[in-house]
Amino acid sequence: MVFVARPDELAQLQRDLSDPAGRMLTVAGPLGSGKSFLLDALRGSLSLPSTIVRAGSAPVDWPLGGLSSVLAALDGLLGTETLPVLDAHDPADLPSLARGIAAEIERRSVSEFLVIVDDAELLDEPSRTVLEVVTLRCAPHGMRCALAVRPGAHGPDSGRRQAIDLLDLDLETMRRLAESFAPEDADPAVLLLLATAAGGNPLALEGLVDAALPEALDGTSPLQVPLPADARFEEAHRALLSTLDEQQMLLVQMLSSAPATPETVLLTCGDPGASAVALDDLLGSGLVTRTGRLVRLRSLSLRSSVYWGQSAHARQSLHEKLAATAVGDAPEWRQWHLSFVDPEHAQPGVLLEGARALVDAADPRPALHLVERALSLPSGEDSEIARRLCELVESLLAHGEIELAERYLSFARERFAGSGMPAPLVRSALLFAHVRGEALPVHLLRHSITDRAAGTEAERVDLVAMGALLLLHRWELRAAQELIGLAQDSGERSTPLLAATARLTGLYRRVLHGEGAPADACDQEMIADLGRPGDQGLVRTVLAQALSIAESYAEARDVVDPSGRGGTSSPAPRSLSRALDLTEIELRAGLPARARESFRTLAPFSSSARMMQPLVLRAQAVLLLSSGDVEEAETILSRLQRRLAPGGNPRLESEVTVLMARAARMSGNLESAAQHFARARVQSAHFHAPHLLRFHEHYIQTLVELGRREEAAAVLEELTALSHESPSPWARLAIANSRALLSIGESPDGEIQDVIETGPDTGHELQRGQFLLAYSQRLEELGRRTDSRSARDAGLLAIDKTGQTVADLAPAPVPRATGSADPLARLGEKERAVAELVGRGMRNKAIASELFVSVRTVELRLTRIYRTLGIRSRAQLVQILQATGVRGRHGASTPGARAGAGSTI
Repeated sequence: MVFVARPDELAQLQRDLSDPAGRMLTVAGPLGSGKSFLLDALRGSLSLPSTIVRAGSAPVDWPLGGLSSVLAALDGLLGTETLPVLDAHDPADLPSLARGIAAEIERRSVSEFLVIVDDAELLDEPSRTVLEVVTLRCAPHGMRCALAVRPGAHGPDSGRRQAIDLLDLDLETMRRLAESFAPEDADPAVLLLLATAAGGNPLALEGLVDAALPEALDGTSPLQVPLPADARFEEAHRALLSTLDEQQMLLVQMLSSAPATPETVLLTCGDPGASAVALDDLLGSGLVTRTGRLVRLRSLSLRSSVYWGQSAHARQSLHEKLAATAVGDAPEWRQWHLSFVDPEHAQPGVLLEGARALVDAADPRPALHLVERALSLPSGEDSEIARRLCELVESLLAHGEIELAERYLSFARERFAGSGMPAPLVRSALLFAHVRGEALPVHLLRHSITDRAAGTEAERVDLVAMGALLLLHRWELRAAQELIGLAQDSGERSTPLLAATARLTGLYRRVLHGEGAPADACDQEMIADLGRPGDQGLVRTVLAQALSIAESYAEARDVVDPSGRGGTSSPAPRSLSRALDLTEIELRAGLPARARESFRTLAPFSSSARMMQPLVLRAQAVLLLSSGDVEEAETILSRLQRRLAPGGNPRLESEVTVLMARAARMSGNLESAAQHFARARVQSAHFHAPHLLRFHEHYIQTLVELGRREEAAAVLEELTALSHESPSPWARLAIANSRALLSIGESPDGEIQDVIETGPDTGHELQRGQFLLAYSQRLEELGRRTDSRSARDAGLLAIDKTGQTVADLAPAPVPRATGSADPLARLGEKERAVAELVGRGMRNKAIASELFVSVRTVELRLTRIYRTLGIRSRAQLVQILQATGVRGRHGASTPGARAGAGSTI
């Protein structure tokens, strides 16, 4: 099946075709933007006769030659005789000609049909005018017409056209499009590189894939950069370059020779004043863009055309000239040009160092070209190149670029071949496994601490310390303590990273036992003593997580983001790791609106690879649930659950289980939610701290709503016992809320108002609001409608303080039936059949057998029933049926609420 790159635009075209006004559709976009692909997809999606006309196919000296091509195609499609009409009318009398053509089409009285005109800017204006008039007049007879045109070729707006302008495609779409162009065994990272290079243009991408060598596509060899030009763009680029003066053209040629060029170099060629004016003009035209001190051509296809359009001698001379230019603050730029002048003496390590700096600055496009060039150069320092590659892998992982990191990690392994498992390679492998949500290779750490060949003493100790940090991030305190002890007992000298990790291990021991964080926990000097930026980032992440577990959210934000931007909007992108840390803090603090803002600040590097990262998927699922988008969240959680290897990352596995329970609860599948919560209860035994997963309170609410009060009381008793060992403000509030929920109907009326009014400044407003909504529902079920409204109003107010826009976070009160109205009247026949069998007390498996459908089909119909009736559980459905005395197919009245409450969803 062909991948449709623009589904939204396709859907818009399909809607426009149904417009009875029958206005002409115009799809506009530059060369290679996918106009023809889109119109061909439109044609394939419709079950009506259609034809495609290539404008300009008729001789230019014909009168109304463009229209004659359209009419010839139309006659071939419909069997009409419109072409003779053109010969029988004066070409200057356009209204008469349009009436004659329309009359011939109307005479045939055909069904709907579609005419597509490609490259319609080549149509002469009279032909286009007649075609518009005919389309409008014949719309009642089913005629539809769509044009593909270049920007600026729309002509004056006659009010007869509906136009869609095609923008550059995003990177994720380009990556998927590359998969459709490339062989099945193509390396995903290579396709991602080509998608990045194509700049959102499908035709440019197709050309890059076609020109790539097989060994480059399958990932075994580096890409040959600069990438080749695509001849199909030559004419468009020639017209674009014809408007430039001599000085501007010189700058464009310099920019075409490198992925990015320091501005200081551009201003020193020729006359500095003239160069400055020319550069300003190019920046103003949009051909050139500037990021910091670096300048580049915006279009990579234009860069390729200019570079490869010069003679080999001219290209070599340009590289020689620029390689001789001294640039103190951009050594990698000089090495780039030197690699074309004297490859044997170029320094690939400098290119890799420059690439890493660009990745850290969230400027990836030139970085990737530097890396690929460095890998293609001869080098006698394989171990040093491999070390640089490992450092680059770490930076890529910090930005969530898993596919690219995996590509360059494989090249690092090749360069390290015969050297065992050196510390840089083990470090990269550890980080790679962590971001993939896989089990950490702790056995490599145990071996590395005593393996002198693995690296220096400091490298080996730091490696073990980093492994302990990653285990702390996964809440695996005991395993982290074991590694710290191993490093301390090895006799090796301590390092700043080991000292910081040992201190963080003690902090985790405190916060997981509810002792809170000491005043000196946020020790910035401890972080400043760490030499590597990667070490500093990891320590900040783990420290911030400990502080957020201790519910010191402000301090956690300061650690992750010393600039104080927090969750506020900023044009500057963050690395993925820092944005994720802030998102996690705001979610734990119960501030989903700020969490969404933090999540939006992810550096726009590669959404395709980024969305594969388990930690990002988990955060995205939480944010979707907070916005009420349950179906999308469930899709992500299912995909994430399939990716996680059992036992690889216990923290992530447990969190996903809790999120699946929340999603099921929000969908009204309370029995399914209870099953997920029960599984999370087993998984949580690994952590021994209820405030880590924070699921007990919602588990108790779910059991109460299902009528399983004894089980709810047992979970509350367990939560109370655990909170004595690991107390926290959250646990105290959860216990108080759960006790109140279980005691409704047993306590005096005055205590209900006390529950509503107490605790408005707990610091857990989202938690308090969610409880009050559940409390409101329980009061409604007991017939205490006034108290229920008070609790619900208080809950909505509490949630509003968090910035949450969706208040429907807990099951809504059961709608009370009025009179003898049939509550199932709004259901379809199939849903009603399921509801009636639920009313008879049948479980899902029995219902499926009765109706000859699958259990999954029964579950889907139940979900639709809940949404249609505005309820959230099976118990509520049974309560409605019982209240109105609705009978099943065989006349049996519905049983009590408790009979249905224990059924399997």
